[in-house]
Amino acid sequence: MSKLVLYPLLSQRSRTAIKRVWKRWGHAYEYRPRRDLVTRLSHQTGLNQTQVREQLERERQFILRHREYY
Repeated sequence: MSKLVLYPLLSQRSRTAIKRVWKRWGHAYEYRPRRDLVTRLSHQTGLNQTQVREQLERERQFILRHREYY
């Protein structure tokens, strides 16, 4: 089973946001997906919105662990 289910469905801006770690001046970046993105992904995949948010967080952790490949 592939670890990345929702990542291929994201736009380029969303992919950039999910990979971001730092903001300006060295502040940590907290990823919070927008409501319309979560709604769109829940309609596309059939998952509810809580499951989509949890899956996005799992995929973000996976991407950050394997950052050199993404």
